[in-house]
Amino acid sequence: MGAGLLTLHCSEGISVPAMWIKLMSSIIGPGKAEKLCGFARSVKSEEALQLGLSDAVVENEAALLPHAESVLEKLLKLPDPGRRLTKKIIRTPLTDEWMNEARLKEEGVMAWNQLSDPKLVKYLDGVMKALSAPKAKI
Repeated sequence: MGAGLLTLHCSEGISVPAMWIKLMSSIIGPGKAEKLCGFARSVKSEEALQLGLSDAVVENEAALLPHAESVLEKLLKLPDPGRRLTKKIIRTPLTDEWMNEARLKEEGVMAWNQLSDPKLVKYLDGVMKALSAPKAKI
């Protein structure tokens, strides 16, 4: 999820989906995740790297694909069984919870109730209009 959307969620009182928070907590720790989500704070690329939200920062778009290919080449040299088992041990509990149908339905109802509140709809309409307006030339 982009940091801007996460910030919009938090700063306007829209709850961030529980699994997004759990995923972030599993990556950077609950304290840091709570501060970012609770205070609607977005981070720039260097801070995202320091926090562990990003694996790398490249200078520009042209450097992105070569960097990704380099990382992939290193990864593919590792034996598959160890990598698979590590991913399974780390990701299975979160994945199982993420796919729980009852949780998905409950979160969907909660989100719909929140997002259909007339005050929030009016506010978000204003946000969309502001974002759609032509940018002023300097």
